[in-house]
Amino acid sequence: MGGLSERLRAHGAIEGLLDLYDLAERHTHPTFAISAAEVRPYLENFVALNATAGFRLRAAEHECSCIIASYKLKCVVDRLDHPSQSAPAIIDYKTGNPKNAVKRQLETYAYVLGAGNYSPHELVLQFLKDGTVRDWQYTRQLHDDAEEWLLQRIVEIEGTRVFHRRRSRLCDYCGVSEHCYKVP
Repeated sequence: MGGLSERLRAHGAIEGLLDLYDLAERHTHPTFAISAAEVRPYLENFVALNATAGFRLRAAEHECSCIIASYKLKCVVDRLDHPSQSAPAIIDYKTGNPKNAVKRQLETYAYVLGAGNYSPHELVLQFLKDGTVRDWQYTRQLHDDAEEWLLQRIVEIEGTRVFHRRRSRLCDYCGVSEHCYKVP
């Protein structure tokens, strides 16, 4: 997919991203519209975090799945990279408060990808609200811990079958939000 960092260094990158945002908003008709003025600081932080990284984008919004127990676990990963001088990475963008970030999300993605042909070694959370980053290495121990955690969640879900819905502005951007209304 090429060098995203080079394209982000180009003059007008933020304006180009705002144009893409406007286009997406016109085609999706979200319930909760977010103004370009509100989006701009997030895009500025995105560009600042990614313009000098020197990575090679492998995929964006990458769908992947694996079987755990007798269930299919499907994930949509924000970004997969092949950095120029380090191991493959999973990057997830967060627009909310960094204190609410959950490391398990990326560890679950890494677990699912590890079942296929992609072996990530670095997990990265990019907080677009304040321009900070949290990263850590994905180890064999984390892989085993993720599997144990996932199996425990399966047992918990099988036992309760209760899913609490929490409607938010983000529901419009969720690929599985329609399922929220099909459960008790």
